[in-house]
Amino acid sequence: LDSFRREEMRAAQLARELPTIEAAVIQHCISRLPDGSALFSSNSMCIRDLDSFSGSGSKALHLVANRGASGIDGNLSTLLGLAAGYQGPGIVAGLIGDLAFIHDMNGLLAARDQNALIVLFNNGGGNIFSYLPQAGLAEFERGWLTPTPIDFAKVAAIHGIGHRRITSAEQFPAAMNDALQRTGSNLIEVAIDGRESLAAHQRYWDRVSAE
Repeated sequence: LDSFRREEMRAAQLARELPTIEAAVIQHCISRLPDGSALFSSNSMCIRDLDSFSGSGSKALHLVANRGASGIDGNLSTLLGLAAGYQGPGIVAGLIGDLAFIHDMNGLLAARDQNALIVLFNNGGGNIFSYLPQAGLAEFERGWLTPTPIDFAKVAAIHGIGHRRITSAEQFPAAMNDALQRTGSNLIEVAIDGRESLAAHQRYWDRVSAE
């Protein structure tokens, strides 16, 4: 157990030294959420990054997800359903990938009546498949990545929720502070270059395994 804990601490330190944009956003989100808050994670890369980069601490957070690591159905609806029934002392926030968001956009119809913070990781499609062998196939973009150029600011406006788009981890603290001061549901869109994210993850994993 002691050896396992040392390795966990070393991996967490390397995550701070070699942060991906997802890692930095997740770490700040956790540090800024009030005690007693609920943090929902959609599947695919979101829940894997949460598992990898959330670290450890004494803050009381309720972590919620749908059936483990896979599944694209109903993630926004789950998040907003959680917000509708939540009676904790904090707030309800969620990490959502862009394809999961698109797949359940009708769920946003419930957003205008709830208080929820939605953090959208927009990495241009199903970027998790970039880590798998099919990334080398000629039909990879059309059949696996499936990028969908949707203007999420317009989606937020249609549903009457706040929206802010950021392109770097350094912009996230101000965006989150602004969202927490607003009533109703708010969407922070984190624009991520999928190739840069893949390279950053690989650098981190290489360091963890090499040492």
